[in-house]
Parts: sequence; C-alpha cells; structure tokens
Amino acid sequence: MPMTLTHILSLPSLKEATLLEGQEGLTNEVSNIMIMEAPDVEKWASAGQLLLSSLFSIQHFSIDEQESFIEKLVTLNVSGLIIKTRRFVDEIPPGILSGAARFHFPIIQIPGSAGYETIMIEVMQTLFNHKAKLLDHYRKVHQHLMTLALNQKDASLKETLMALEAFINNPVSFYKNRKQVIFQTDHQFNDYRVINELPLKQENLNFECYRQTVRFDAYPNDDYSQLLIPVKISAVGTSYLIIHEINETVGEMDFMAIENSIIALQLELLKLNSINEVKQNYFNDIFDDVLYGKYHSKEQLSEYAQLLRLDEQLSYRVVVWQFSNQSFSEKPSFEVRKKQKEIGEKLMRKLLQYYPHLTYRIRSNRIILIISANRSEFEQKQFSDNLLRIHQNWQDEPILCRVGISDATFLDDINTEAKKALQVVQQATLFFADVFVLTYEDLGIYRMFGDLIPFQDYQKYIPKKLQLIIDAYPDWVDTLSYFLDFNQSLKKTAEQLFIHYKTVSYRIEKIHELVNLDFDNPEEILQLQIGLRLHRLISNKEIFG
Repeated sequence: MPMTLTHILSLPSLKEATLLEGQEGLTNEVSNIMIMEAPDVEKWASAGQLLLSSLFSIQHFSIDEQESFIEKLVTLNVSGLIIKTRRFVDEIPPGILSGAARFHFPIIQIPGSAGYETIMIEVMQTLFNHKAKLLDHYRKVHQHLMTLALNQKDASLKETLMALEAFINNPVSFYKNRKQVIFQTDHQFNDYRVINELPLKQENLNFECYRQTVRFDAYPNDDYSQLLIPVKISAVGTSYLIIHEINETVGEMDFMAIENSIIALQLELLKLNSINEVKQNYFNDIFDDVLYGKYHSKEQLSEYAQLLRLDEQLSYRVVVWQFSNQSFSEKPSFEVRKKQKEIGEKLMRKLLQYYPHLTYRIRSNRIILIISANRSEFEQKQFSDNLLRIHQNWQDEPILCRVGISDATFLDDINTEAKKALQVVQQATLFFADVFVLTYEDLGIYRMFGDLIPFQDYQKYIPKKLQLIIDAYPDWVDTLSYFLDFNQSLKKTAEQLFIHYKTVSYRIEKIHELVNLDFDNPEEILQLQIGLRLHRLISNKEIFG
C-alpha cells in the first residue's frame, strides 16, 4: 500500500495535529515533505509532497488570493498543507479554509510548540523505510518469479499464476483472448459480464491496465472489481491477465508482483511459442513428404501417416484453399508473409470449429488439407457450404478465396491428387471466376491442360494465326477472346470491355485482315478458343508458382 496522509498523521511527532479541512484527502499519497518558504510553489512543488508552513509568505494575501493559492496546490497534486500557528498567524486564514473546503484539500494545524525538524526527520524516515520495504519486496518477488521462469523443471504458466495469486491474495485468470481461458486459480470466476471498463491511470505504472466492474454468473446480484492487463508479444499476439479483486483492492506492492509476473508470463509464452513452432515445422515437413511422395519406403509412409493421424487403408482428397488480398502486392515480403499467416490461421480456426481433427498445413496464401474421401454426397456438399459460409462471414480486411478439391485416392498416390487440387485453383482463377468451390471433375475439358500437356509445352499448341495476332496486337487479344466467347457479338464484347462497339468492330476487322480468319469455320474457331485459353495460362504463369 502507498504511504498516505492517514499514515503520516499517525506519527508521534504529529500527535497534536488537527485536520481542519479535506477529510476526503486523507488517502492522498505522500512521497516527500518540504518546508514552504515562498508562495511560488509552481516552481518547485511536485506531486505527492506534503508542505509545512507558518504562512509567513502569504499572511497578507487577500481571501481570493488565499483560495487561488489552495487551488494551485491542488493542481500540482500536493498531498496536503501542515500549518504551524502562534508564530506568524494565530488562526488559519479564512481564505485558506474556504479554499480547502471548496477543493477538498487537507489542511492540518499544528501548535507553535511543534518542531519542524522533528516532524521532517520522522516523516522522511518513515518514507525511507517504506521505500526500502518496497524495494525488498520487489527484489523477493522478482527473484522468485524469474527463478521460476528460468527453471526448466518448474516453469509453466500455471506455476507463475499460482505464485502471483499467493503474492497478491486475489484469484487470477489468464486468457488467450478475451474469451478463451488458458488457466485460472479459481473456476468460479470464469464466467462474468462486464458492466464498465476504464483505463487505470496510476503513477509509475509500467504496463497497460484497465479496471473493470463485472458481475459473475456465480454471484449475479453483486458487482465486483477486477484488473484487465493485456500481455502483448509480437510473435504470439495479445493475451490477458485478469486480477479479481475479491479479497482486497490491489495495492502498491501487488502492482510490483503483477509487473514481474507479466515479464515471467511473456518469457513462458515465448518459450511455448518456440516449442510449438519447432513442432509445427516438423509436422509440416512430414505433411509435405506425404503430399509430394518424398518417402523412402512403405514403412516410412506408414510411420508418417500415423503421425498425421491418417489411415493407409482409407482414401483421401486434397483440398487447396487459396486466399488473396490486394495488400499482398503492396507490402514488403516479410509483412506479406506475416499477414498471410494471420489470415490462414484465422480461416483455419473457423474451419476447425466444424471439423476439429483436420490434417492440414498453411503455406503462404494457401491452406492445404487432406480430408477423408469416405463422405456421402451430402457431407461433401456440407463441407463446401461450410467453407463458403466462413468466407461470407469474414469480417477482417477483404480477401478473395478459391477452393480446389481433388479426386479420391490412397495415400501412396496422394501426390498426384495434390497437383490436381492446385490445378483446380489455378484454372478456376482464370476460367471460373464466379465459382468458390470447384472439384477436379468440374474442370471438364480443362483437365487436359494438366493431364495431357505439360505447362512448359503450352506454347507449342498455340495456333500460328493466333501467335501472329498476339505479336501484332497484344492489347487486342482480350477483344478477340470475348468476341468468340460471346458468339461473335460486337455489342456484348463492347459491354464487357467498356468500349464502343465500333471500336470492337475495327479491331476485329484489323485482326481479320492480318491473318484472314474464317469466323464461319467451327474447327478454326475451336482451335482459336483453345489457343486463347492456353495463352491466358501462359500469361498468368505467376498463378502457377
């Protein structure tokens, strides 16, 4: 607890002191004591100071000046004013008393026989002892919690929180977010409703803190106070430490314990995060080895399957869930990777609410899942609907999502289906822009682009006439493509490109003059359309990275 005016007035040297005004200020914290020789207090007084004065320097002030002087002391957060009478003033001036009453400022009267030196020595000794006690307490708390945090055997969030509870004599809770409990020392304070929340402003408070008024489900008729403290770590995010002020209000020494506990919790969270990252990287490596067939034997595949919670005897599908955001191309690469990881983890948290035991990994802007193929048609549709629902209810910054689902296969051939799932997403971006979830079967004829023609050979299948058009009029390729897609309609092509139909007509005429296209020949039109799609794939090769 801080040293207050009440504590100071209980000292032997102030046994004859009388509080004349400012009963409300008895809880004011006292950090120093000073003799007032001149009224220019704004030049030297500081918050927490207790002033001693005979009022010699202000004895001739008017009542208004006296009240203004008291107001100045209040503004400076001076703790109180001890006035010695019978030396220069026989009674406390009325302006001092009225000002003190108006601003609830403590005025203490001491007799002329009281010695300044005795009072100052005793007050300073008391303040010194209090600070020494605080430092000793801080050292003990810090040593205990840091020893706990650095001890590999005993270190844990639970041990740190239980130690904090013992230090402050109040139950504590620790939340991963505002709703998900990690650990609490008393479960009856788990569920509550926040009535109000205000930032706690306190001198020398080295961490962000809020005081909440809450009502617990276990005690619905009573209001309680608790402290909410964000524990922030850039690599982990924000967790929340809650101090339930059930037994007593958190005091000065308690804040020392809380501050040290925050450091210990941050160390433990960083350690846990590092361990989890190592585990996740190991899991991802195994996932990739299975997905891309990088195992040396059937026995090793069996071992990997067991670690991934998969069954060699069952068939599976590969799902590629790709997401993109405009900011990905506007930010530095390290920021993009961080943002992609955040989005991927948020999407998976929502999907895991439907399917808690999915096998997956996040790579850049793709979530890759291996899901059971032993689902009914209804269950498969429900899976797609749940993915769509997550996207539609997304409330973060806008993202564009596409989902590709492979055919069913066993684990020993899963690498083939992984390529197909990725092909679905890649081609859907170009040819099925309005479709959210697409299976490999849904690609139809487009499957031949992956099954029959390697990507590096696409250029060989571009018709000669189309290549001449691409070389001569590269900006008009889209015009030709839409013109053919819309059954050679000038109007629809113009509407799609937001240009005048005469512009479309001019371009088509110039293209016809260049290569003598026969728009009435179905075979030539078919070759052009296939070639245009191959050209679109080649032009967007970054999608296939």
